[in-house]
Parts: sequence; C-alpha cells; structure tokens
Amino acid sequence: MTTTAYDKFSSKLLTFTLIGLILSSVPIFAVSALTGMLTWARVGIFAICAIALSGLLYVLYQQFMASPKSKYILSAAAYLACFTIIWFVPSSLAWAIIFLYVLLTLIYLDTKVMVYGFAYSLLVVTIHLFFNDYISFSEGIDYLVVYAALIMVQLAATCVCVIGNRMFKDIEKKSVENEQLLERIQLSIDHLGQFGEQLKENVEASNQIAKDITVGVNEVCAGIETQTSSIISINDSILDADASVDDVVARTAELETLSRSTHTVTRQGSVKMSELEQEMTQITRQMNTTVETMASLSEQSQKISGILKTIENISKQTNLLSLNAAIEAARAGEHGKGFAVVSNEIRKLAAMSETATRDITGILMTIVNQADEAVVQTQQGRDKVTEGERTVREAGDIFRTIQAQSEDVSSRTLAIETRMKQLKEGSSVIVSEAENMSSITEQSSASFQEIAASVETQSARIASIASHFTQLEQLIADLKKLTKEQATANTTDPAVS
Repeated sequence: MTTTAYDKFSSKLLTFTLIGLILSSVPIFAVSALTGMLTWARVGIFAICAIALSGLLYVLYQQFMASPKSKYILSAAAYLACFTIIWFVPSSLAWAIIFLYVLLTLIYLDTKVMVYGFAYSLLVVTIHLFFNDYISFSEGIDYLVVYAALIMVQLAATCVCVIGNRMFKDIEKKSVENEQLLERIQLSIDHLGQFGEQLKENVEASNQIAKDITVGVNEVCAGIETQTSSIISINDSILDADASVDDVVARTAELETLSRSTHTVTRQGSVKMSELEQEMTQITRQMNTTVETMASLSEQSQKISGILKTIENISKQTNLLSLNAAIEAARAGEHGKGFAVVSNEIRKLAAMSETATRDITGILMTIVNQADEAVVQTQQGRDKVTEGERTVREAGDIFRTIQAQSEDVSSRTLAIETRMKQLKEGSSVIVSEAENMSSITEQSSASFQEIAASVETQSARIASIASHFTQLEQLIADLKKLTKEQATANTTDPAVS
C-alpha cells in the first residue's frame, strides 16, 4: 500500500506546524521566566526538549514521509510534543492544550488516526492529572468533566473525520470524474481540431468545387439551350412520324380488309378445287371404263372379222361347188337341168354372199380401224385425264397452301394492325412526352440559371466560412492550452489528488 499525495502533504503540514508550535513556545516560556512564573532552569530544559522534539519530528518526517505509516507515527509524535508542553506549563488548565492537538490530527481525516489519537490523549491527560504537580482538582467531578470534555471533543473530531473522509471520497470521485471529463474534453478538442482542419480542407475543396460547379452549370445552361432547340426539332420530327404512323395504321387496316377478302376468295377456290378433284376422279373412272369398253369392242371386231373370213371362204367354196355342180349337170343332160338351175342359183347366192361378205368385211375393217383409233385416242384421253387429275390435285394442294398462307397473312396482318395501334398509342405518348420534355427542358434551363446564381452565392459564403476558420483554430488552441493547464493543476494539487 502506497501513501497518497494528500497524506504526504498532510504529514508535511503537520510536521512543520508542530515544529512551529514547539519552537514558538520557547519565547513564551522565556517571557514566563522573566515574569517569575517559571525558572530559567525549567525554561532551559524545555528549550532543549523543544529542539530535540523538533529534530525528532523532522527526522521522522524525512524517514517515513513516503510510507503509509507516517501519519500514525507523526500523530503519536504530536501527542508526545503535547505531553511535553503541558508538563512544562505551570497551570492547572494546561491539560486543555490537548484539544489543539486533537484538532491538528484531524488534518488526515483518517478515523484510524483519530482512534489512536483518542488513546494517546487519554494517556496524556491521565498522566498529567495524576502526576503533574501543576494540575490538581479539589473535587472528583472536575476529573469527570475533563474526561467528558475530552471524549466529546474526540467524538466530535471523529464525526468531523468521518464526514470529511466522505467529503474527501466524494471530492476524489469528483476529481476522477473531472479528470475523465478533462480527458474527454481534451479528446473532443483534439477531434474538434482534426475536424476543424478536415472541415477547413473540405470547405476549401468545396469552394473550389463550387467554382468548378459554377463553370459546369454555365456550360450546362449553354448545353440546355442547344438541347432545347434540338428537342424542338425532335418534337417536329416526332409529329411527322406520328402522322406517318396514322397513315400506316390506315393502310394496315385496308391491308387487313384485303387480306380477309383474299382469304375468303381463296377458301372458295379451295372448295371449288375439291369439287373439281372429285369430278376429275369420276371422269378418270369413266375414261377407264370407256377404254375397257373400246378394247372389248376391238376384240369383238377382230372376232367378227375372223367369222367374215370364214364366211368368205365358205362362199368361195360354195361358188366352186356350184360350178362343179353345173358342170356335172351339163354332163347329165336333160336329167341334170333342174340340178343346173339349182346350182346356178346356189352360185348366184354364193356370189352375193361373197360380195356381201366383202362389203361387210370392208365396213368391219373400217370399224376395227376406227375402234383401234378410238382406243388409242381413249387411252391418250385417259392419260390426259390422269395428268389433268394430278394437275388438279396439285392445284388443290396449291390452293390449300394458299389458303393456309392466306390465313397466316390474315393473322399476321391482324397482329400488325394490333402492333400498329400500340405503336400509335406509343407515338401519342411519345408526342406528349416530347412536349413535356420541351417544357421541362425550358424549365430546367431557367432552374440551372437560378442554380448558377445560387452556386455563386454559396461560393461566396464558403469563402467567408473559410476566412473564419483561422479564428476557430485560435479558439481551439486556447481551449487546448486551458485544458492542459487545468490537467497539470489537478495533477500537482495535493488537495485534489
């Protein structure tokens, strides 16, 4: 445990106060000797004792001033000095000097010192009451009064010590708080100084920025004026574009109507082509039947031609037989006349049959030739019909493709019309926004001019603020100096420490 600066100061004050009291008592004792109250021998002894006590007190102070026990040792030495002074004072009231030393020990404001002091004072008073020839009382109540007075003074001193000690603790607490407050104030001042320097730099930078902004705002104002004229030109172009959009919307509506009409016609053509495909299929079937019939007719004609050749051969044989019969009838004479007539008739009939057969054969050959030509032509017609059917089918596919594409064109045209309506709405919005932009640009130009004027004013104010920062720096320096002086005073002042 180390001694405090307050205890050191109290010990020093008590030591030199006691030395002053002891040494100042020597002249008083000398005056008492001159008046005959004391003998010079007693004064000499007291002077020696006073010097010895003063030296002892100084030695004790020097030896124990840094020790926590110094207050107990010096307070005991104080009561020893009190005992010595009372012993040499030739008065029955000399015991009252003890109260002075009780008050002197209050300087430590230590309860423990006061308890020891109470014990020392009782011992000193008791020795003097019973062994000092100058102090004597005729009645016992006087002794009780002395002890009662001493006890009351000690109690009062102890109460003062307790209260003082508490006040001292409060003062010490306040001192710590004040030191912490001073530290915070010092820290705040340092921060304020740093902030002031940074703020000064920022203000100077802001001043430069404000100047740059002024130049920039003036350039922006010039640019806005140019932009205003450009926006007006853009607005005119947008109005022209909006008119073109209206024209495109109208033409798109006409295209959508034409597309619907084309789709309707194409659908009707597709239906007709389907019907034509069915009719061509039926014609193909009929042509196939006709080809088959003509082929059958040609075969029958060939068969008839064969039969006619057989008949012609039979006619030729019959003619030869009739000729042979006529020859035989001529040989028979009268008996053969009737057979000759029959033979002649048979010959005529055979000639007629041969002639008719030849005519029929000629006609039949003509029919066969014509039938063959008809078969060839029918086959060619069937091929043409087949080709026509294929062409019709291809045309039907084309019409169906055209119909699908027409439907796609119609849907795309409808989508284009919808998009064009949206484009029209967007164009209207753009026109409105362009008008608003033109108005806003004009307002912005006026606002930027006002801003330019405000920035110039702000620049002037910032320059004024920068000029006042010199005074602020001086005030901060003065405040730092005051806080340092106060901190130094708190450190060196024992009462505060």
